[in-house]
Amino acid sequence: MKKYEKTILIELHGLRTDYFRRLMKDERLSNIQKLFLEKGNYFEIIGYAGGNSKTVSSAILSGKNPATLDIPFLQRYKSRQKIVEKMAPNLVKSMKNVPDQLYKKFDNPVNLYSILPVEKSNLGFFARQKRNWYISYAKKHKHWEMVDRESTKSLIKLLSKNHDFYHLTYHSLSKTYKKVEDNTKRIEFSFDLLDYNIGLIAEALKSKGLLDNTLILMVGNYSQAQGNNYYNLNEYLNQKGYKTTLPGSFIKSDHQILCLQNDKSIAQLYIRPESGNWYEERDPQQNLVLKQEIADQLVEKTEVDQILMRVDSDKVKIVAKWGSSILSWNKDKIFYDVISGNDPFNLNNNKTVWNAKESFDITWKSRYPDVIWQIRNLFKQPDIGDIVISAKRGFIFTQKLKTKKRSFGSLNTDHLLLPLLINRKTKQRIRRPTDIYKAIAILQGFIEDPETHKYRDMKDDRKRKSGRRKYQGQRDNKRSGLPKHKNTKTHKKSRD
Repeated sequence: MKKYEKTILIELHGLRTDYFRRLMKDERLSNIQKLFLEKGNYFEIIGYAGGNSKTVSSAILSGKNPATLDIPFLQRYKSRQKIVEKMAPNLVKSMKNVPDQLYKKFDNPVNLYSILPVEKSNLGFFARQKRNWYISYAKKHKHWEMVDRESTKSLIKLLSKNHDFYHLTYHSLSKTYKKVEDNTKRIEFSFDLLDYNIGLIAEALKSKGLLDNTLILMVGNYSQAQGNNYYNLNEYLNQKGYKTTLPGSFIKSDHQILCLQNDKSIAQLYIRPESGNWYEERDPQQNLVLKQEIADQLVEKTEVDQILMRVDSDKVKIVAKWGSSILSWNKDKIFYDVISGNDPFNLNNNKTVWNAKESFDITWKSRYPDVIWQIRNLFKQPDIGDIVISAKRGFIFTQKLKTKKRSFGSLNTDHLLLPLLINRKTKQRIRRPTDIYKAIAILQGFIEDPETHKYRDMKDDRKRKSGRRKYQGQRDNKRSGLPKHKNTKTHKKSRD
């Protein structure tokens, strides 16, 4: 039985987390603060490297790691087909084998104005046509504020229906930085619009008497940061004498390197197999000398932060200017050893064996939060590049200069930190997008909170162990936080 009559999940597409935090601190987003902070929680979770919103969305909806669903973090080269994938993955197809996904836990879910539609959307034909028209218009004319406004109106209209789960995506936050310079007023206007839309939803819920019986979550699906510096990896490698090619051109047998740089702060290099056949599946242990040579040259560039180089099917070498390390994994355990110089991520931790929880806790306050688990996820995917390059803050890997003023996708904090707001108090530890799925299931009563069960068992154990009868005259000290004072003189006399 559901604890709340309705559940609303709002995704914020490509927001600036740094601006969001500052505006929340300055109490500029009054509607968001009133709805979420008075009775709820504010978390900051870690997304996925690559800046792909579908990875976070799939993790929230399924509760599973995107790598296990074969939802790519980055655009990939598929050697068997000799093509670079162009189309974004279809979430309906990828999540078909997930029987317990979030949409199936509710009786009548609805998907509103999202580029990520799912099979069971329960939106009428004309409403779907209207949604598709607005999204197509916004793509052509770059007017995403109109889509956000219409999606809010549709949600308010459908509140009177018997839907119990509403999935909504706001897009204008990500589109603000694309062709407009990093104008503070423009970015703050987008957040003001978001706050206004949230206020409309809260007012509609209150007028219908649903506010106290509705669970609302708002989360970013990828984060962006300031980006002013552009760097062309393909051009640099050509200058060094390597014969490279880009995704748009045909891959020939004499090409040594395929360079994938897509206006992000992360890029991939594919090295031609030693046989010269690009159709052949790449062996990680081939071209190790060439990989190391390329890594040594790139790591000296001021634009490059770290080089991730696959050396085996379950082993990655990490190279930075100040040192290098080896990361390997076996099931849910990760082995991490610094082999020369200092730690490439400056973690200052001597631990060599990590699990998922330790990976988060140890790296949370560093400049690269959850980085150990991020790398493991990246290289767990099939068809990932032989070399993955993470840029320094503010740098973008691109083929030609553009007017874009935002960077995303790297291993830096600015590109991984995502805000999560819930309008109900919870004691759950929410670290990653997969934990949001579990949080919704527990708050709605679909599953029991294991922490509560554990705490209850501990209380029962204490009662059983402390089964001494309280005689008359023995009173509990009700002054919380103060120890019980013992009368040592009386105690000594009675003992004698």
